[in-house]
Amino acid sequence: MQIENFSNDCEIVIGLVAPVGVNLDDVHNRFVSYFNQFRYEVNYIHLSQVAKEFQGIATGPYTEQSRLDTAMNTGNALRQKSERGDLFALLAINEINKKRLGETPEPLPRHVHIIRSLKHPDEVETLRQVYGPGFILLGISSSIESRKRYLKDEKGVPEEELERLIERDDKESDSFGQSTRDVFQIADAFVTSDDAHSLSTQIGRTLDLLYSKPVVPPTADEYAMFMAYAASLRSADLSRQVGAVLTNQESDILATGANDVPKSGGGLYWPVDGEDNRDYELGKDSNEEQKNKIILNIMKKFSNPEETTDEELLKEGKKKLKDTGLLDITEYGRAVHAEMEALLSSARNGISTRDANLYTTTYPCHNCAKHIVASGVKRVLYIEPYPKSFATILHNDSINAEGSPGESEKVMFEPFVGIGPRRFVDLFSMNLSSGRKLKRKENGLLKEWNRRDSELRVPMTPLSYLDAEVMLIEQLDEIKESAKENKND
Repeated sequence: MQIENFSNDCEIVIGLVAPVGVNLDDVHNRFVSYFNQFRYEVNYIHLSQVAKEFQGIATGPYTEQSRLDTAMNTGNALRQKSERGDLFALLAINEINKKRLGETPEPLPRHVHIIRSLKHPDEVETLRQVYGPGFILLGISSSIESRKRYLKDEKGVPEEELERLIERDDKESDSFGQSTRDVFQIADAFVTSDDAHSLSTQIGRTLDLLYSKPVVPPTADEYAMFMAYAASLRSADLSRQVGAVLTNQESDILATGANDVPKSGGGLYWPVDGEDNRDYELGKDSNEEQKNKIILNIMKKFSNPEETTDEELLKEGKKKLKDTGLLDITEYGRAVHAEMEALLSSARNGISTRDANLYTTTYPCHNCAKHIVASGVKRVLYIEPYPKSFATILHNDSINAEGSPGESEKVMFEPFVGIGPRRFVDLFSMNLSSGRKLKRKENGLLKEWNRRDSELRVPMTPLSYLDAEVMLIEQLDEIKESAKENKND
């Protein structure tokens, strides 16, 4: 039997991540409708309800405000008590395993397990370790204006509570608190629920790609965001890698940028012997160094430095100043930000950025935002569920980040929609995918395909590498025996 046979009718696990105010009930109904077309049975796992049953908490009745707060409190308490950021992944895995009948767990043919909703990056890491390419994380966004309207008008959340709930959902300070932002950034695909018809189209297209439809080419936005991600990989910054791409109105790429140290003559350093003077060569992060000095100076103003060491003061200072914004300063860093480098690259080469599109793998900081506005860029796409930084506060006269109608003259800041960089090669390449090779034609004609009989492009097989080794060695032995018999004949 070929290993390929274990890839047919295989399961898939889909995790959902969405900020507060996205109508996930509507998303669930659309998934059920689409998966019926693929002949897949849906196992819907609502983690908030599972967690309450696990902890023995009575459910409801709740107002939406108290339901959300209770869900967040329950999640935080369980993660803190267990000291496991991935506890909700364990709960989800347990629910999936319950579906497997018999003493020896078996795969569930044509089953999809939909997990609502993931709030901590450790959960995603564990699910990816267990289910490999069979786990898909879907980020679902909508404009802040739409989310507030949904919470207020359809769920009855008081207007004065909206900002608090949204801010809490975004990122809590505790390491075991939920962080929708961090989970959203590592999603495999992104959709938006602002328009009902568009949401259905996006979900349908994503599933068609997952199920090997012969030709679903990338959109201009998907291609540019993948190129921005590719640009980020050249960064040797000690903190993180960020990439950016500028395109014109015809989607031609004008420039790329990454966050890294600039060199004289223009541009960024490349790893050339004797000429690379980036932070990793110097062995330190200048921004972190200066930030630590500031924290120490502040702590020494309010403490007796003779009673404690600098190391202890610094540790205590970082703890006390965690939510003040001081720890977020970046102006002492040597690296040019990716968005700025893309703009500067255009300037160095005499290319206009007026009315251009800017794609960036993170939300621009307020310093980059003012230069983006000044450069004439018309549209900015980013991968995050919440606008952040002081960009919109300082430049609300020039930036529309909330999807507000009637502000077309402003620079539009929009969340990215489409297949994310993580799965770009797997789903768009005919030959380089880590899954099945894609055939687009048969006998010179477009290959026939339908949802009912389709198979996953990157399947999740139940075989470990040890199982696969044993199976293929057995097949090799059969080949040897057959060759001996033929020789004797």
